[in-house]
Parts: sequence; C-alpha cells; structure tokens
Amino acid sequence: MEINSGLDCSFWYDNWLGTPLRCLLSQHQKPMRSKITYSEALTQLHLLLPRPWDEQTSLLMEGHQPSSLHRSTTNDRVSWRWSSIGTFSVSSLYKSLSTAGKLTSPLTCIWRFSIPPSLKFFLYLLCRDKLLTQQQLRKRHLLAPQPLCFLCQQQILEDSLHLFFYCPYTLSVWRRITLLHALPYLLQSYTVQDSLVLTLQQRRTDKSFHVFLSTALWAMWVERNNRIFRGRSRDVQTVANGIEEEAKMYKRLC
Repeated sequence: MEINSGLDCSFWYDNWLGTPLRCLLSQHQKPMRSKITYSEALTQLHLLLPRPWDEQTSLLMEGHQPSSLHRSTTNDRVSWRWSSIGTFSVSSLYKSLSTAGKLTSPLTCIWRFSIPPSLKFFLYLLCRDKLLTQQQLRKRHLLAPQPLCFLCQQQILEDSLHLFFYCPYTLSVWRRITLLHALPYLLQSYTVQDSLVLTLQQRRTDKSFHVFLSTALWAMWVERNNRIFRGRSRDVQTVANGIEEEAKMYKRLC
C-alpha cells in the first residue's frame, strides 16, 4: 500500500510497513479499533498498542511518526511491492515466487543452537505451543478431570504460560537458578511463545544461555510429568541443582 493522505489505508490490515501490523500481534491479542485508518492512528498510537508491544513497535514505526510525514491530499493506492515502479508484471511475480522459498521462520534459529537434539525439539514444540498442557488437551476434547496445576496445586487450567513462568513453584526455580532477570520479555503480557522467540532472537549467539534456558524449561516439564504419571515430586532446590548440573554437562558435550 502506497500512503499519501492515509485516509484509505487500514492501520492494522494493509501492508504499508512491510507486513500488516495485525500479523505482528500474537493470536491472543486483538487490535484495538480494528477499522481505524492510518491517518487516524498516527495521533492515537499510545491508545492502540499493547504496552509491552510499544518497544518493538517504536522501531518498526521509525520514520512514520506524524512529525516526519509530508501529508498529501492524494488518495492512497495499492502498489505492487515486487516492482520498483509499483505496477504488476509477470516477470516480477516470477522473481518473487522463485525467492519465496528462501524465507525462514524465526524458529529456525533453534535448530542451530548447540544443545542436544531432544532439547531442540522440545523448545521448538514449546515455541509453537504444541506441548500437551491441560489447555491443549481441552482443545482436543481430551481433558476429563478438574483443571489442576500439579506443581503448585492450584485449581487452574494449566497452559504453558502458567506452567513455565507464572506457577509459584516454577517461579521459585527460576529465582534459585538466577535466570529470571535474563528473560526480559517473559513476564510481560506476551504469550510464552512470543516471549521465547523474542528472547532467543535477542540472544541467538549466546550458547551458554541456550543451554541453561532449554535445560531449565525441560526440567520443569519433566517434573510436571513425573508428578502426574509417576507420583514422584522434588522440592525447588533439588530441581534447581539438577538444572545446573545438567547444563554444565551439556556445555561440555555440545
């Protein structure tokens, strides 16, 4: 979308910033005032955007603030993004399709981490929200008993956000291994999946962090499963000690 007056361009759904802004929100976040135009939105950004999202959005919106725009009375128009002059051609379509396969998901970085394959697969499933938590089991109509978190014993529908970060038990583990401060996005109003992807991308070259984080997440998942399927439980300090020992072992092996 080529913006002129901004009166015809949808702020959330038109592709004026490289990708529609709606796609940058998680599936659990709904755009406020979904029918607002680009022109209207520029004066109301502080009301439209979720607070934890402001930091990322401010980078995307650089150069699009009202003070930096030359407002035009010309109508907005649809522009073909794969052509320098904005018009469609068969050759530009062919070129765009031939390079489409080179696009990669943010999650592909996980497969390059120096951690055991089993942890890569687990981390990938977590980032895709595919672990069989109670929330996922309910979606598949497989949840029979009353919702319960087996780690903190709260009668709550267990999802990945609670299980790995909001549960009092797992919060205590994070504090014991002093890793909570290193996860800047996790305790904001993102989903776990969004937060992990942002955190992993920010620290994609930090091998020690990858090992420690994946080991900790895996240990909490194992503890949860042991309580459900084996009736065995460990205290917070024992789990924290196990995480540190396993992380050291993986660092040597990987």
